[in-house]
Amino acid sequence: MTVDRLFAARLQAAWHTGMGWAKRAVSGSNSLGLVVLYFLAAYLYTQTAESLAPRLWTQLAAALLTAAVVAPAAVRTFLRNADLALLAPSPYPMAAYLRTAFFYSLLVQAAGMLLLAVIVRPVYEATAKAPGSWLVLAACLIFLKAWSLDLHWRHLRLHRGSLMPLLIRWAVISLFLFGFWTGSLISLGSALLAMAILTGEAAVHAARYHLPWPVLMEKENKRIDLYYSILNMFIDVPHKRKKIRGRSWAVRLFDKLTGAKQNAYLFLLVRHVLRTGETFSIYLRLSAVTWVILAWAQSHLLLYTLCLASLAAAGKQVTQHMRTIVHPPAIRLLPISPGQRQKAARRLCLSLLWLLTAGIAAILFSKTAPLPDKLALTAICLIWSVLLTHFYLRGKPALSTNRIPLKR
Repeated sequence: MTVDRLFAARLQAAWHTGMGWAKRAVSGSNSLGLVVLYFLAAYLYTQTAESLAPRLWTQLAAALLTAAVVAPAAVRTFLRNADLALLAPSPYPMAAYLRTAFFYSLLVQAAGMLLLAVIVRPVYEATAKAPGSWLVLAACLIFLKAWSLDLHWRHLRLHRGSLMPLLIRWAVISLFLFGFWTGSLISLGSALLAMAILTGEAAVHAARYHLPWPVLMEKENKRIDLYYSILNMFIDVPHKRKKIRGRSWAVRLFDKLTGAKQNAYLFLLVRHVLRTGETFSIYLRLSAVTWVILAWAQSHLLLYTLCLASLAAAGKQVTQHMRTIVHPPAIRLLPISPGQRQKAARRLCLSLLWLLTAGIAAILFSKTAPLPDKLALTAICLIWSVLLTHFYLRGKPALSTNRIPLKR
């Protein structure tokens, strides 16, 4: 297959930009704690998969959940708004370009199916009636993804909505995977027949229509915006507009925990940190992951490691963002000393960690373990929170004091 030069140039530029942002996200977010938690989640997932039995409902659930990942499809075109005026609506100048875009998307999503096969393999081996090799599972997933992508590409010409074709693909793929899991030739044959009928019907009708260029460009712009939104969860993307969220429940809670109403600087700091940027969102996601894994964990060593690692990760994330985000003039220009700023930031950080510890303690006390052990671990978490807060904020500016440059 001949690779279109224009598509290759745009692909190279997109990868170069994406890798640059990815490096900034990894180095700027200090996400080591999140990586540890994800590895713990993978361990617990493996343990849960091994406890499953090859029953009908587990096979059906596995097929439906796997199909929910395989059925969605998208073609990355890298189209730009100028292409609509220069090259559209006729598809012939960009026939090789679109062909390259389709095969590139197929290659990337096939690689994703290899990763999905690795993830699904423990469940497949535990619940399938006669589990085969990993290569067979991977080949089936790649075949289903290729069919889903091809049908999606044809349906784009028919100007059909995205929801109903997606539900149809999900139902057919679920039927195929259920037959694959249970060894039912009837389900496999029915799914293959439905796939052939849907592909033939779409091929016959789609040949009479051109691709909807405005729809493709709109999808491309939304995809780029989604990428920057995901990056904005880890670092502050300059050209991504920051959302202001009310979060009145969080403000009222931390007003009581920190005593912010008696301190003007802390009063403004609490509202800015909780309502703007991604500081509080990252804290909430990290807390949720910690509590879920902690509820599943049984090993004492895993409990201690998870508690200490999650508090360290949360403290690092919160202090990192509190030091680097640009605060409004109402906060930066208050006539108070750096020591008072640092004390207020320390109080807010400590309140966040103690709230996380309260959730950890509630889960610990729901487990069947000796009461002295639960009290000891809770006390260790409280002391660890104090040490982390003083360590992360010691000798460092608690807040960004950079002034906004005047325009000349």
